[in-house]
Amino acid sequence: MTPMNWRQKLLQWRASPLGEKLIGLADFDIRWRIQNVNFPVYLQASKNLSEILTGSGKETAERALFRSIASRSEMREFWDVGANIGQYTWEFLSSGPEKRAILFEPDDRNVKTIRRTISKASLDSCKIEKKAVSDRVGTIEFKRDTITGKQGTIVTNANIERVMGRPAHSIQITCTTIDHVSRQTNRSPDLIKIDVEGAEQAVIDGGTDVFSKDRPLVFIEVLASNFPEIESKFQAWGYRLFDAILRRPANAHSFNLVAISPDRHPRLFSELFTSAD
Repeated sequence: MTPMNWRQKLLQWRASPLGEKLIGLADFDIRWRIQNVNFPVYLQASKNLSEILTGSGKETAERALFRSIASRSEMREFWDVGANIGQYTWEFLSSGPEKRAILFEPDDRNVKTIRRTISKASLDSCKIEKKAVSDRVGTIEFKRDTITGKQGTIVTNANIERVMGRPAHSIQITCTTIDHVSRQTNRSPDLIKIDVEGAEQAVIDGGTDVFSKDRPLVFIEVLASNFPEIESKFQAWGYRLFDAILRRPANAHSFNLVAISPDRHPRLFSELFTSAD
């Protein structure tokens, strides 16, 4: 059986009545040390087993690239869209002085864990927005992932439902846009991560001013079906897209992408990406 089939089988078992009951029994936060973070963070015992066992998350290649970019002195403001429990933010804040961040996470359970880390570590330089990021301001349907906490989404055709083999629990939540937050706060990100389980087109459409004018560097997960449109939009704004793992020009199979404007970040572009062309 392939690794993907094993993961799907595991998720399906966790989505069963017995699996959900066992997860519920272990649904508490634990304070933990993870690699590349300067302070203890809170993890969810029921959902973050890999981080607890290994001291770090998965996605090691793109995480290494992320930390290399985050450590640059010009990278002072980070926006974490689809923050989950905040691991990218914690690594960003640990990458150097004078860093600040905004985390966007709509799932109540994940927000509770994030807030515990912020409070315990006295992270005055970051704030949490309990909202989904989309292409409009208002309310929107959110499909919660009560099994892993990582695949909640605002898209209709949710992957978590296919994996679980049953409908996800849906709730109405507040949504906002990147441009709206930028105008409200008079802030703009230097670096942004977007991990929204298929809703990346809506996030991009709600940030056209920020992407076209400020051109932050972007780490983004993109479904193959969304790649052509997202590539076209970023290229129109002067970006180049690369596979975050291979550091080669991205294609529809890349999934983990980095969007960088050579004009906005010429030195970083030449150091990290020109050799990949």
